[in-house]
Amino acid sequence: MVMSMFGVGGKSGVASLVGGHAVSEEERQLLSVLSVGGDGSVAGDGALYMGDARLNSLAALTWNSNVCGLLFEHLERGLDASRSAPHVLRNSLLVLQTVVLYGSALAVDKAIDFCRFAYQLQEYNSATAKVKGVFGFSSRGGVDQGGPVRLIARQLYSILQSDDTIREARRTARASGGNSDIPGGG
Repeated sequence: MVMSMFGVGGKSGVASLVGGHAVSEEERQLLSVLSVGGDGSVAGDGALYMGDARLNSLAALTWNSNVCGLLFEHLERGLDASRSAPHVLRNSLLVLQTVVLYGSALAVDKAIDFCRFAYQLQEYNSATAKVKGVFGFSSRGGVDQGGPVRLIARQLYSILQSDDTIREARRTARASGGNSDIPGGG
C-alpha cells in the first residue's frame, strides 16, 4: 500500500520519496511517522509530539551509520516545502529535532547541515508556498496551516546555531528525563 503524503494535493506517494528501490523496515518506520496527521493514510496513530516513542525509536536508529544516512536522505525530501504537505514538514522537523537531542554524533553532524531547512521554514506559510506540480509551480492557496511548522523550525534553528547550543540542548534533554531506550539518551 502506498501512503499518500507528498506533492500537490497529496497525490504523489511514498514511491517518489524512495526513488523506486525496495523499502527497508527502517524506511517504512520513518515514512509512517512522516505521514501521521495527513489524509488518514495512517489511521489511529494520533498526533505526533516531542517525546513520542515513534520519534525516539527513529533517533535510536541513527546509531547505525547506514540507517542514519537513509533517514537523512528521506528527511531532505520531507523538508522540501515545494514538495511536502504541511504535516510532513512538521513531522520531518520533529524527527530532526529528536535526532539532534537524542541521536548519534553522526546524526547531529548531519543535522547541522539541515539548519538551512529550519531557517527557511521559520517563515513558512502553507497558503502562499509554491509547490511543484505537473505544469510548473503554483501556490496551494486556502488557509495557512504553517503555524506548527514555523514554531518547530524556530526552536530547531535556535538549537542548531552552534556546537554549544546543541550540547546544551542535548544536556537539558537528558536531564529532563531523556529516553533510556536510546543509547546515550539518559
